[in-house]
Amino acid sequence: YVRIRRLVSVNREFEIFSELYLPATRFAPLLQMEPSDLDGVSIRDMLADKLKTPTVHTTQTTLCTVLPPRAARRIDIPIGMLGMILTIQSETFRHAPIIWQRAYVPPSDREMEMVSDTQK
Repeated sequence: YVRIRRLVSVNREFEIFSELYLPATRFAPLLQMEPSDLDGVSIRDMLADKLKTPTVHTTQTTLCTVLPPRAARRIDIPIGMLGMILTIQSETFRHAPIIWQRAYVPPSDREMEMVSDTQK
């Protein structure tokens, strides 16, 4: 697998830490990229444009729980704090899995809109 770890700033108010896993057999070219090449880039769009692998379906789940220490350290919140864990599974044609992602969201008074891929 190819693992990508990212910190995403939300309006410079807080950060979300995410870990993405992709099959290495299909996405080995990502290993040749510089981390800065992924800064501010939608992985989903990049896979569609550069690697000809569009996302055609996603499944998302959320869980409110204590965030794991590795995530708390990355987003600079106290260990043991509650947050939201968002898990996203993406598929391309013929239900072939392409991305498994878990994002760790700290507590916030911001609303989060969940948009399905059919609405995008």
